[in-house]
Amino acid sequence: MAGNRVFGVGRTFDDYTSTINSMDFNKTGTLLVTSANDDTLRVYDCMDGMEKTKIPSKKYGVDQVRFTQTDNVICGSNNSHDFTLRLLCPQENKYLRYFSGHRAKVQSLEMSPLDESFLSSSEDGTIRLWDIRSQAAQGLMRTQSDHSSVAYDPSGLVFVVGIRNTIAFYDRRNFQTGPFTTATIQHANPECHWNSIRFRNYG
Repeated sequence: MAGNRVFGVGRTFDDYTSTINSMDFNKTGTLLVTSANDDTLRVYDCMDGMEKTKIPSKKYGVDQVRFTQTDNVICGSNNSHDFTLRLLCPQENKYLRYFSGHRAKVQSLEMSPLDESFLSSSEDGTIRLWDIRSQAAQGLMRTQSDHSSVAYDPSGLVFVVGIRNTIAFYDRRNFQTGPFTTATIQHANPECHWNSIRFRNYG
């Protein structure tokens, strides 16, 4: 059809020796961060197609990588004994802050598009709201489920939680009162769990 754009592979990277478990673009789309089961984190420059940084994380493993508004990286652990979230400065290869509280593996991690707050959901059955300026969680929700996924809408004022066959919508400013609406998804298997949940760019 006339006018359709044709896309092709611009560059292939085969640096990893194990499965890539998470990736994220920064706000401008100029950087890509990836993590893998070989306990490494890598940052790529999307403009020139080059690897900028490779950071080993043998002590913690690495999973659930997300760029902050200032191109630092929030990341989770990928092992069975440490569930701390960490704020990493890739340019200096230095951890800036640790966020403790979860007692089991973090399954979902999302930065707010509005500011430097972020959400995490864990197999411990909790969802926590954080601010990167503080080590302590700013809010806590108990889900009664060890499988959940979280996402912000493009405005950063609403977030959703996917649990089993339900999506719950929360007002970030008043989430303690519970969801303001819910939607039920008809799965062929009612025991299915969410791997990821996303809003469209225009809501």
